[in-house]
Amino acid sequence: MNNSKIFLVILILIGNLCMINAQDVGVAKIGKSPYVRLREADIEYRAAVARHADIAEIAELSYILGKRYTGLESNHKAKYWFLKSLTMLEPFGPSEDIGKICIWLCSLEHHINGNTDTTMLYARRALFNFQAVGSASRLIGAYAEIGGIHAVGWTESKKGIKRSFNPSIDSAFFYEEEALKMAVSQNRALDIGLRNCGLANLWSLKNDKRKEISFMRKGLNVFRRGNFFHNEFLTLLDLSKIYLSGNRFDDAKKMLNQARTISDKYLDVRESQMAGLEAAFASYFQKTGNWEKAFEHQRRSVEYRENEFRNYRNGAEEGIISLLENERKEVELKAKNTELALRGENLKMQQRLNLVTGLVLFLTVIAVVFFFKQFKRFKRTSEVNAELVLEQSHRIKNNLQSVSSLLSLQRYRLSDPAAIKAMEESLLRVEAMSLVHKQLYQGNSLVRVELKAYIPDVVESVLRSYDQGAVQVFYDLQDLWLPASKAISLGLIVNELTTNACKYAFFNNLEPSLKVACHELSGHIIFTFSDNGPGFTKNKECNSFGLKLVDLMVTNLSGEELFDTSNGTVFRLSFCDVGKLGSNGEKNHFTKYYV
Repeated sequence: MNNSKIFLVILILIGNLCMINAQDVGVAKIGKSPYVRLREADIEYRAAVARHADIAEIAELSYILGKRYTGLESNHKAKYWFLKSLTMLEPFGPSEDIGKICIWLCSLEHHINGNTDTTMLYARRALFNFQAVGSASRLIGAYAEIGGIHAVGWTESKKGIKRSFNPSIDSAFFYEEEALKMAVSQNRALDIGLRNCGLANLWSLKNDKRKEISFMRKGLNVFRRGNFFHNEFLTLLDLSKIYLSGNRFDDAKKMLNQARTISDKYLDVRESQMAGLEAAFASYFQKTGNWEKAFEHQRRSVEYRENEFRNYRNGAEEGIISLLENERKEVELKAKNTELALRGENLKMQQRLNLVTGLVLFLTVIAVVFFFKQFKRFKRTSEVNAELVLEQSHRIKNNLQSVSSLLSLQRYRLSDPAAIKAMEESLLRVEAMSLVHKQLYQGNSLVRVELKAYIPDVVESVLRSYDQGAVQVFYDLQDLWLPASKAISLGLIVNELTTNACKYAFFNNLEPSLKVACHELSGHIIFTFSDNGPGFTKNKECNSFGLKLVDLMVTNLSGEELFDTSNGTVFRLSFCDVGKLGSNGEKNHFTKYYV
């Protein structure tokens, strides 16, 4: 069996899972990102645990958290929360909720391990629970799920893979047809259409194009009668591909034109689906010999995929910032509550002190002992606050490492070189921010960063990433300290400058080198970065994201920048560390120091 058929079988299983899960998901809340919804669910779960809510409520909130993590494609965390909910519900006997959780676990097992045996176990548990409570609508999905697993197992058996159950294509047809019968008996139009499409995919595995097209068109007619535009759109795309594979070009063009009409009039089509439509048009024109139109549609398909990636990246960035902000607020709230509790204790002790002092003035020794205890309490308060600050830095560092890990995993799923390049540069920026909190957590200062250690860390991290170990770096760094917020801005500047040097300055350079200097002059921090490359001209029309980020960070520092390309590329920055040097900064610093 060729790879296209294996891929088709996998689509059968995923399609069944998506259909079943769609019964439970409902309509998504427009305007809320998956990260915001995850945060809201997490807050509700914590509140329920804090007030000692009953097991049923906590199990339901655990189930919701599992769904939220699936929306973020964090499959292992989703599986953890689903299993937690399942463990709490099973002692109460069969239920529809247990069946729903087992269906979700089928999907997760398929994505995480690809183990058909485990997937079948969860599917049968779901079927048992739906049968026990008489949930007819859910039984349709359970039958379709088991049929899809048989189809996958059957394709695996062709490759010599043995399973604990006996998969067969006949069983796949049996369960799919049972699901169709139940959908018809309950007059569930959407399920009828989906099951006809499922049978079409099974006939494709048996290389019966006539029946495949027949069932696919039955599903298409059901979707049209029920105004299920989204499903009609996807089915039209599937039919166009079937017709193209059989060189029925006129029929394929007809299906594609109908899909285009739906996308224009009825359906807010996703970027990925529009990319699929454009790719199908490109395939049609390629097979019919119209290479110019094929190239144009392929270009549009790539643009839709790039837009999809950009939207995903922007949503991920906003969600991560939201999660980090929530984490910061939790730490601050915990610190305030601790401080209030300690203040309350101190107030009570002070009242007792006043009473004892008024009544027993002669017991001065007791008063001295008491004030000593007060000193110890205040010292403990300071130590607790210091620990909270360290904990905040530690959490932020860990969160940034988690972000870096997520981006790294996403990077290996990409195939577009531009997307991979953008992802790798994002990883370096996250690393630059992470180094600040690493220094705060491991260093002696709670809120300030030592530039003499931080700047080399950022430079060396970029050089390692670009495999530029042969570059000579000359540092001239004064012992200076910056607040964490300013250190992050300066670190991002250093990251972008080093990245640009690695990309443009060291090509065909036999002796690549960098010079980095940072000093304090007349109340201002003067930072200089230079390379021995060919140089470039920075102008207002420059569209580089990295240079725009440098400009933004200079603005955050309230500083002044200057690029000099007379001998290599030299970047100079002057800004005032208000926390250390005062708020009165002198203007035109470059006129004073560099002209």
